[in-house]
Amino acid sequence: MRFTFNELLPVRLEHLISDFHYEESTSIQIVDSLDTMKGYTEWLSRSQPRISIGWEWRLSYNSRKPQYAIVGYPFSNIQIIDKNAKDFEMKENLMLIKTFAVMLDWEETVDAHIREKYS
Repeated sequence: MRFTFNELLPVRLEHLISDFHYEESTSIQIVDSLDTMKGYTEWLSRSQPRISIGWEWRLSYNSRKPQYAIVGYPFSNIQIIDKNAKDFEMKENLMLIKTFAVMLDWEETVDAHIREKYS
């Protein structure tokens, strides 16, 4: 799916799934340190055109409050184009999709989902 960044802005995405990453052989959460865990989330549009954006995240408790951060670049079925309908290069495309993901204010939704799932 090809969009200019401005065409992407009004698209509303809904949370589909979030979870921690696990080692397949041990079912143990991947933990960088005692206060950091990693996971993933996936968001999608319910209307046409159907788009999907997912990314990996890191959860830290450095200040006694959960702090989520996107790790790396998102994965998506979106190609961002410029005003002349020319594709952005891969890295710039992924940076723009990441900017859009940050604008979702996703942290609270993911945190609520994780807390509900594991409480």
